[in-house]
Amino acid sequence: MLLAGAALAPFAAAAQPRDAVASNEIPGAVNVLGFGDIKPQSGGKLSFAPQGITFANDKEQATIPFAAVQAFSIEHSTTGILRGTGSAVARNVPYGGGQLYSAIRLGAETLTIFYRDEHKALHGAVVILPKDRKDDALQAFAAARLRPGVGPAAGLALTKASARKRGKRQRSVPVSDVHAVQVALPATLAPDLPTAFTAGIYEELVEKLGQNSAFDAVWRQGDDRAAPNALALNLTVTKLQKGSAAVRGAIPIVGMLAGKTLITADLQLANSTGTPLVRQTIKGSKRWMGESMIATSSLAERASKALQDAPVLAGKRTAQASK
Repeated sequence: MLLAGAALAPFAAAAQPRDAVASNEIPGAVNVLGFGDIKPQSGGKLSFAPQGITFANDKEQATIPFAAVQAFSIEHSTTGILRGTGSAVARNVPYGGGQLYSAIRLGAETLTIFYRDEHKALHGAVVILPKDRKDDALQAFAAARLRPGVGPAAGLALTKASARKRGKRQRSVPVSDVHAVQVALPATLAPDLPTAFTAGIYEELVEKLGQNSAFDAVWRQGDDRAAPNALALNLTVTKLQKGSAAVRGAIPIVGMLAGKTLITADLQLANSTGTPLVRQTIKGSKRWMGESMIATSSLAERASKALQDAPVLAGKRTAQASK
């Protein structure tokens, strides 16, 4: 299985830094997901330097160059988003992330970064910062001439011209050989969807589809290596029912309903000319103890399962197996 845009270290070394930014360190941070190859849910230190933003712990580190940042946001929240299962503060998270998070959970700041790698493939990273460190992070970004803002344009919509171009390029490729998919950054019609959830859904989709036998290659949005005949996966979040990890953990059984988090989304898989092949409404939820962001993993899991079971992809697999 080819999973595009996995490595970050070579890109970090090659990128050109922006104007100098004063060094700034924020200990006690937690990498929820997406920060290079750093293990998800690990605790460590976030630092800002001229070359970019670095997350490091006693085992590993990764740097996102400022030049690669497409957008970022810092959201204040008293609702946990750690992906760990088990107790509400996920105390068994690798590298002590759970213990760090339990100390900063109330009033934590959630930093979401969208960035591109050396192949222009889009990534999303989510980092929890200790409370009262928001201004430090904002000052570091401002020194690099970056301001908070909305993320990159979502979706992989094709113009008529680009559809014709891609269609011409794929004419010599049999339909049964199309086993690649390009994943778009999810769009949203739910105004209260946290930016961190958008990044989480996107990263989880890439991960889950990378484990899906229906595809031989999974490409990120913007990747300049993506096959011209790759299928395009677009997801639009239509509704978010905010839940509470505290309610789920404190009230057995009743908390499953009163505190559940539910995400509803419309899924569309289209061919390289924009013709829809699969359309389906899917839902991801978190009902038991644990953090609400696990609902993004549930949504991605159900999206992957929907595609796995789609007749159009089953036909492709059958044709491939008969060769």
